[in-house]
Amino acid sequence: MTRQQFSIFSLDLHEYDWSSALTDLIKYQIRKKTAAGLLLAVLLTVMLSGCRQETLDIGYIAGLTGPNSDLGISGLYGLHMAVEEINAAGGILGRAVVIREKDDRNSESSALAAVTELHDTGVEFLIGPILSSMMIPLSDYINEQEILTIGPTATSHRLCGKDDFLIRLSPDDSFQARALAEFMIRKGYRTVAVLYDGNNQEYTDSLFKLFQTCLEGLDGRVIHSGIFYSDFFRRYEDSLFPALATDPDALLIIANSFDASNFSQILYKSGSEIPVFHPLWPMTDELLRLGGAAVEGHHLVNMIDFQSQASDFLTFRNRYRETYGQDITFASLLAYESMHILADTMNRTGSTDPRTVRRDIIRTGTFRGLQGPILIDPYGDCWKDMYRYTIRNGQFLRLENEQDA
Repeated sequence: MTRQQFSIFSLDLHEYDWSSALTDLIKYQIRKKTAAGLLLAVLLTVMLSGCRQETLDIGYIAGLTGPNSDLGISGLYGLHMAVEEINAAGGILGRAVVIREKDDRNSESSALAAVTELHDTGVEFLIGPILSSMMIPLSDYINEQEILTIGPTATSHRLCGKDDFLIRLSPDDSFQARALAEFMIRKGYRTVAVLYDGNNQEYTDSLFKLFQTCLEGLDGRVIHSGIFYSDFFRRYEDSLFPALATDPDALLIIANSFDASNFSQILYKSGSEIPVFHPLWPMTDELLRLGGAAVEGHHLVNMIDFQSQASDFLTFRNRYRETYGQDITFASLLAYESMHILADTMNRTGSTDPRTVRRDIIRTGTFRGLQGPILIDPYGDCWKDMYRYTIRNGQFLRLENEQDA
């Protein structure tokens, strides 16, 4: 007999809200004001306390609405998958994990207000934000309040080398910058125009400057740079056509998937055949869906190997696809790994004190990831290889060797 079949008067005993029923009975017995009733209320209160499993709240902050929400939502999906696994295995020190998600609305003030609210209600561990521009204004607060924060995707170079309460699972912008510059030089492109988003300038400006330095070190140069501000009413042509007028060998667009696809559509319709490069930020299914034929042949770099055959990675990817009906992003994978690192460290140390957990993560330094070891240095910064990709037939194809580049 299955659990679903076992019922009394069509009442599923597993799904019945016993906690609410006991609470109502307690209130009734208290209203009766009899000795027996009050004694029963005390006994029921003890029973009720035993029915409620103690929980551990973990905060998650990301852009869950607006043009940057694809990464924020996919990160939340990956986080939920990790929490399901952790709770199924007994939780953290016997406590069920509960995710408290907050939408930062891609606003610094909203991000700080969200983290403050979480901390005021007892949250001492945070995963996120997704964008570097949201992480920078939070750094002082999380350090003052000693909120241990795992940043799955924040890559700003300004966050490097600091003895703080931030642990990052993405390498800083210098890794992307070097990979992009080398990618272009190997393909024979030495003059480059760059367009970058001013709404996430902590990331985009940092990446642009590091890329420019790397390119110049390889005897290339940036001949045009333009900053744009993402909104639904802007004219992309006003930024794009001045860049093309400088006749560069290649174009680097540092933008989210929505803006990158819009620039690409305009290029495609104009008949331009300029080679286009992107960093990891827009590398999601949204770029493929919105860009369509306009992004065919575009080049990208990412720290995730999407062609990996590692069994843990394939299991995660397949379950993610079955659950959410879409492919993973680097944000979903890194949020998943972030939660497991937190849980494994707390269970190993027997502590939920942020200082103890931080100290042990730094001391351990190496963790099991879905695609291999995750290396964290004494400052909580991460080191990873970068992979080169080209979009072919509507898919991200990893380039296997130097000849493919």
